[in-house]
Amino acid sequence: MAARGIPIRNIYYLLCYAWDRLEEAELTAVTPTPETQLPELFARVLLSGVTHLLKRGVNRAYVTTEDEIPGVRGRLDVTMSLKRATFPCARAWCAFDELSADTPANRILKTTLRQLAAVSEIDPRLADSLRDLYRRMPSVRETRITGQSFRRITLGSNTSYYGFLLDVCEIVHRNLLVDESTGKITFRDFTRDDAQMARLFERFLFRFYEREQAAYTVEAPHLEWHATGEAEALQFLPRMRTDIVLRNSERTLVIDAKYYADTLEEYFGKTSVRSKHMYQIFAYLRHLATADGAKPVTGILLYPRTTRSVSVQVKLFEHEFMAVTIDLAQPWTGVREDLLAILVR
Repeated sequence: MAARGIPIRNIYYLLCYAWDRLEEAELTAVTPTPETQLPELFARVLLSGVTHLLKRGVNRAYVTTEDEIPGVRGRLDVTMSLKRATFPCARAWCAFDELSADTPANRILKTTLRQLAAVSEIDPRLADSLRDLYRRMPSVRETRITGQSFRRITLGSNTSYYGFLLDVCEIVHRNLLVDESTGKITFRDFTRDDAQMARLFERFLFRFYEREQAAYTVEAPHLEWHATGEAEALQFLPRMRTDIVLRNSERTLVIDAKYYADTLEEYFGKTSVRSKHMYQIFAYLRHLATADGAKPVTGILLYPRTTRSVSVQVKLFEHEFMAVTIDLAQPWTGVREDLLAILVR
């Protein structure tokens, strides 16, 4: 089980929706059990996914190689050839393009296999399987992985499956911890990191509503403040970025995703919806109502259920407002039904 009682299976669904990789995830044939831990889950996904790639043939691309070769091929490097005295031997130092599996994407996959195999929480038998798979990629070099490594990779339509596996590698990269004194590698449970989970929860909701319903268009617009004044003064107003806005010809819904350990706040013994969240959603309501004309606009604060269920529904001036929780610990069919039911309240 992950943080706040969310099963690993449901964490996996959150990730697959957030990454927009549901179809690719189905190819891995990985089914988390209640006993599965996060590093083991990602290890099994990569084990299954990279095995699938090796069976069908890993992606190859033309990679520029510099080497001493017989004759001349590609671009001749005269300076290096003279320095190494290759010409008398009918050889030359050249730079040439060669079709190779040693691509940036494959390097990241191979490096992550080795890193995950070294994680202390991984079952030794699973670690051995990861190392075996690593050795099946002899023509691929390891690489130093940074956050920018993933941004530099461009995938085509025939390599979309790589996107899913690289998403897994990226979340592994962000959460591997190395003890510099011992060299021990551990995996940080990101589900206990509210900042990471808040981003995941928001992205999941956006992709979920994009995929699972057709009654509304789904977007996340930046709203312009309905303010007047000198340009120098207006530039100091903060950006008003929404999480999810659903629109059709009849109504508009603005959903603000919140991920907190405690859904409600307490002030002098009174329990209530968090005031700053109310002010934020009210600002969205007022500005969207002006932009969307006569259509009714509904504001929704959406939280994962933690210690208690919350369902508040009132009117703020002429606008419908809801603050509701979703139980992410229930079976996934229930999560799906509850999220869709919010749209018809």
